[in-house]
Amino acid sequence: MSNWDRRNNLDSRGAHVFREFWRNVDFTETTNDVFDVPFDESDPINTPRDLKITAGTRAALADAIAYFQNNGVALDTPLMPAKTTSVFRCMAAKDVKASLT
Repeated sequence: MSNWDRRNNLDSRGAHVFREFWRNVDFTETTNDVFDVPFDESDPINTPRDLKITAGTRAALADAIAYFQNNGVALDTPLMPAKTTSVFRCMAAKDVKASLT
């Protein structure tokens, strides 16, 4: 995970783990309890920032890691090959189903 370039480019290794992590973190754009520095309209580029490390964020990351490990997808897979796996097709289906409810 230390090799992740903090981007979501097709060649970004590990980006799929952080996408799943954010799916697991319980927050909305208006939630102020996930970041130490909440969103500020006068500084939209730099806020929100400084994720609070809590039991919830630790669990979200652990669940994301377990999800890929249990489905045979390496954590350092580039995003494009990861997106072509059936695991990602299931994730996309999960997102569509959630948006319909």
